[in-house]
Amino acid sequence: MNLPPDYRYLIDDKHFSEEEILSKFESLHEYFLEYLKTREDNKKKLCLHEGKLEDVVYNYFADLARLKAFHDIKLESPIKQASYIAFWILRCAPIQIIDNSKEPRYPNEVIAISIILAECKKALGNTLSKAQATTLHHLGKELDYYFKFRHYSQQSIEIMLQAFMSGLASKE
Repeated sequence: MNLPPDYRYLIDDKHFSEEEILSKFESLHEYFLEYLKTREDNKKKLCLHEGKLEDVVYNYFADLARLKAFHDIKLESPIKQASYIAFWILRCAPIQIIDNSKEPRYPNEVIAISIILAECKKALGNTLSKAQATTLHHLGKELDYYFKFRHYSQQSIEIMLQAFMSGLASKE
């Protein structure tokens, strides 16, 4: 993975280190490959487009750099990070459908939702009550519909998740 000249400022201006960017790419790459392994019987129907995954990572870090500069913040919240990475996964669609005769039509949405739900679960301490698990499952179903049929942005995903987490926390 070589950082294109257009994104070199992320490192040159010390927004992020090359290691941070590479680490995010590698962790997402592994996450996507694990997802594809679960679809092994249909391996030839889906593939990971690594160039598009690189675009996900570059745009994610560019967004975070703009946010850090505009709001003068040092660390981003995990919900913000999940929202922004989910947005770029949905926008860039690194999983490509080669033959959609049997495979679900929305593999990138599935991955974006799983990242969001994992972050929500982590924010709740990784141990969920039955009610919390049910509520989180309903969130996943709502996000599935929302990502397929509605307009969304990084900010709309973030505020939705912040509101969801606030509502869930108030029920404890």
